[in-house]
Amino acid sequence: MSLRSRDLAAFVGLVFLVISAWSVGLPRLSGPDEWDHVARAASASRGHILPGPAIAGSNGQRVLTVPAVLVAADVACFAFKPSQTADCQPFEPVAGEVELASSTARYPPAFYLLTGSATLVRPSFATLWLARLVSAALCALLAGAALWLAASVSPWMGIAALGALTPMTLYVGSIVNPSGVEVMAAVLLWLTIARGTPDRAGRASAIVGASTLAVARPISFVWVLAIVAIAAAAWGGRRVVALFGRVLGPCVVGVTMVASLVWFAVSGVAGYTDARLARNESTGELVGELLGNIGWLGRQMVGVFGYLDTSLPAAMYWAWAIFIAALVVGGLFTGSGRLRIALVVVVVSTVLVPILADLQAARTLGFFWQGRYTLPLAVGIPVLAGAALSGRGVVISPVVVALVRGLVPMAHGAALYVAIRRFALGTTGSWRVWGSMPWSPPVPALIVVGIEIAAAAGVAFLLTVRCVARTRVVDTAQP
Repeated sequence: MSLRSRDLAAFVGLVFLVISAWSVGLPRLSGPDEWDHVARAASASRGHILPGPAIAGSNGQRVLTVPAVLVAADVACFAFKPSQTADCQPFEPVAGEVELASSTARYPPAFYLLTGSATLVRPSFATLWLARLVSAALCALLAGAALWLAASVSPWMGIAALGALTPMTLYVGSIVNPSGVEVMAAVLLWLTIARGTPDRAGRASAIVGASTLAVARPISFVWVLAIVAIAAAAWGGRRVVALFGRVLGPCVVGVTMVASLVWFAVSGVAGYTDARLARNESTGELVGELLGNIGWLGRQMVGVFGYLDTSLPAAMYWAWAIFIAALVVGGLFTGSGRLRIALVVVVVSTVLVPILADLQAARTLGFFWQGRYTLPLAVGIPVLAGAALSGRGVVISPVVVALVRGLVPMAHGAALYVAIRRFALGTTGSWRVWGSMPWSPPVPALIVVGIEIAAAAGVAFLLTVRCVARTRVVDTAQP
């Protein structure tokens, strides 16, 4: 099916509403390490791009100079305390600048320059909403383009794209944290290569996805290499070369990859240690504990919010796991030999990478890995499975389409409802997020959740309508 530019605008607009509902529905600075990322964004946008001087005895942290008003509201009163509402967050208007220590000073500056620009207008605590919306807009552009491409492939690819966009991907995209852009860029890159058409849209998406991913976070360049290598193994190197072209694509992506590697080498980001968290157990004991954490990391990839203190009901984790497992089983039964092998490699790597990373860092940093760190790789699981089902022309039941249109929006709405309730009433409080509450979002909670459900329903409906009307399938034949 031909690509329509108005569909791209519709997808981007709808995804922006889906993500921005999270942005305005949850307290400022309540995202994982958002306080540090806001400080880095405000500092970078004011010209402090390179890491500041190291602070003695701070485990490699560097100095950041930021407007004091942006970091005046600490989150210590409710972070890691799921029963504590966000009304305890202190805030007093203060003037001037302040120096503080943060490990984010050594992170690549691209994301921070963009989100930090929102704080240049008029630094205030209210400005943080705008910084969040800038992040939401960046993620909406990437995810909207990915869904736009998926809509031209097949119903299975559309459903796979919806499976990749878990509540956690939307949540990290809604806050000031480069993880959101990293994940959405990976989704775009995976879906672009799976589509495999080297037209203008395909080439632009491949270049944007790879180059954005390369500079998102300190080790994001590793995900670019992994995705391209796995894609070349699954579909052949010719597809990858055709998508990136012979001059422009390799030059743009090459420059961003080199820039990321140079930053990684000179910024000292790999030298962070924390003796307080170091583990001294035997290797066998560490491996045993890490194996026991596999389920916890899997739940984080679906959705564990705040400072990993807000979980969803168990039924939602099981539902998403069954959803992805069904796609994987279908892909293994229908895909070509190389595509099946690639799918197995990504599934196994999604489990092993966190274990190996934590095991390597255990003696100096402890167990640091979080589920969202694996998402750039893990989102390839439903994409590869969807490509396998698409390539064999497996007919999709109208019942499946109807269920996706109904259940996916409700799942995202329910996830946002749970997150709002945690900050408004605490995890031990009432489930009624209306009326008088200790903390309330700037827009009434039910309206925010309603926007989330309506916009997600719009995405699911438009995607499945365009997919069902398709006239082409993904070619997964051996090259």
